[in-house]
Amino acid sequence: MDPSQPMSLADALQSGISHHQAGDLQQAESIYRQILAADPNQADALNLLGLIALQVEAFDQAIPLIERAIELQPNEAEAHGNLGNAYRETGQLNKAVARYQRALKLKPDFSDGYNNYGLALQKMDQQTQAEAQFRRAIALNPNNPKLHNNLGVTLAAQNRNNEAQQSYRETLRLDPQFVGTYNNLCLLLQDAGELDEALKCGRKAIDLAPEYADAYDNVGNVLRNLGQLDEALQSYRKGLKIAPNLNIARHLINTMLYHPATRPEALFQNCQSQIRAALPPQIKPLTHDAKTLSNHQTGPLRIGYLSADFRNHPVGHNVLPLIRHHDPNAVELFLYAEPTWRDDVTKQFEKAAHHWRPTHGLNDAQLADMIRADGIQVMIYLATGFDQNRPGIAAYRPAPVQVSFHSGVTSGLQEMDYWLTDEVLHPKEATRELFTEQLFRLPIFYNYPIPDQAPPVGPLPADRNGHITFASFNATTKLNPEVIACWSKILTALPDARLILKHHNKLGNPSLRKLILTRFKSHGIDSESVQLISAHEPLQDHLARYHEADIALDPFPFTGATTTFQALWMGVPVITLLGERFVGRMAGDIICHAGLKTPLTTDNQEGYVERALTLAGKREELREMRATMRQRLMDSPLCDGPGYARNLEAAYRTMWQAAAKPE
Repeated sequence: MDPSQPMSLADALQSGISHHQAGDLQQAESIYRQILAADPNQADALNLLGLIALQVEAFDQAIPLIERAIELQPNEAEAHGNLGNAYRETGQLNKAVARYQRALKLKPDFSDGYNNYGLALQKMDQQTQAEAQFRRAIALNPNNPKLHNNLGVTLAAQNRNNEAQQSYRETLRLDPQFVGTYNNLCLLLQDAGELDEALKCGRKAIDLAPEYADAYDNVGNVLRNLGQLDEALQSYRKGLKIAPNLNIARHLINTMLYHPATRPEALFQNCQSQIRAALPPQIKPLTHDAKTLSNHQTGPLRIGYLSADFRNHPVGHNVLPLIRHHDPNAVELFLYAEPTWRDDVTKQFEKAAHHWRPTHGLNDAQLADMIRADGIQVMIYLATGFDQNRPGIAAYRPAPVQVSFHSGVTSGLQEMDYWLTDEVLHPKEATRELFTEQLFRLPIFYNYPIPDQAPPVGPLPADRNGHITFASFNATTKLNPEVIACWSKILTALPDARLILKHHNKLGNPSLRKLILTRFKSHGIDSESVQLISAHEPLQDHLARYHEADIALDPFPFTGATTTFQALWMGVPVITLLGERFVGRMAGDIICHAGLKTPLTTDNQEGYVERALTLAGKREELREMRATMRQRLMDSPLCDGPGYARNLEAAYRTMWQAAAKPE
């Protein structure tokens, strides 16, 4: 306000609102503050000043301003909604919900109120309830594209992907420039195996917003799934150049694991620099002094496991036997769970846990505080480099002992104390892998539940076909040019042989099919020799596909783990190349502990081809393997859940005693 031109407070407020609506936040803030200097109890100015603080993400300033406005005018729905937004942004979700409910009681036709209420429920992982709020908002304001986008997000979180696609497409019909929806649709189309359209959506998001880091991430993911690893790495690096981002950093590192040209030094450098750069700089790890540690030497250890994969997922299946067989006299078990959706496997984990802690909606600092409050002594971080898992929690050091498990690569964090492995995955005096953790070698790393949905082992297909059929059901990302060149040598030496490839529904994508078949053709292998199967199937039907396979071929440098066990369970031997890193030795680890190292493993590509050709010529040996493999696995430590749990409990006790030992 200009003192030389007196203006009523009402006129001043309207002037501030006009500047506010025009986007001139600085001038609007100045006017609101002048109003409050004249009348500290002007509720509208307090609320609007709080709204500006909310808009510039000064949430701690916004909350007291809006709270004061509500004290003065308790029946203003918009103020309750604004306060709910501030609470939501600061993770105070229960408080946010209460404010939204109050706002909607005061103003039942408050479309933004329903929308923001839905956003809070999304963060609380109450997706069904969130959906109801978004639908109420849309009923009041059907032409608002933001509302349809938000509905799509909550439908996707419920795994209702077709409905989510419809919501996203309605968003783009209403607003063809809605950048976030192109990015969301890119994610959804990837999951549906529609990689070409996913790539178009991701690139459209980048065209509309060249500084949109998440779009570069999603484009990188699509390119990786299309087998274009160099292009994927370029996209990730563009995203990271815009802003440090934990998801992009992890995707970059994971793609490096798939790339045959990746060297240990480059991988280690990226693990350290990219992960640390993506974490908040103000993290102050908690220290645990020797006196505190020595007070907890007796009784069951308080063990925590953190994962987004307590569900139908390879990591979930790998650790479920361990969780089920933990001795309650040895450990008190806390599962910190952030599955993107619940399924029957999730329920089994929840039943097995002594304490089930949902973590969805908690930021890293809040989750770290929860772990500290639970008094966890040994904290296990599962597969931190993959999916929605959260390595950043470890940087807060919420537990005295921190362990990386099933991650496949170093965490790059000094706060991570141990990396669980074994002597095959990391041979003593022979590993080239670099890491920040101390290696802790278990007697055996892998453990699997006995599959209860597997069909019987079938007869050797070669006996009815008259030729050998090879197969690989690994992720298509692993089918790099070196792998295809190696497999082509096998097929060239056996002109009558066939190769079956399958990975969910990914091989239905035209571009990916063309890329794979073109790579084979460049080595003289025609498309009739390579069968590409695209199908989403129940596990029993998927395993039955091995009835068509005589020998499985394992990719490299990122080998198969669950796929290897499944092939062996169905009586199909797996040829593998023992690489120089953890992920390059996973299949070999399973094979060695099944007692099959000599006929199936090698450390070079020439040996790989020789192993495959030799085994292909030994029909009687193939028949014998097929008939005895399942029992061999059942009798091996790979399927000994109780024994495996005892090994891990002993490992955790050893780690804890080392941490608690006086200097």
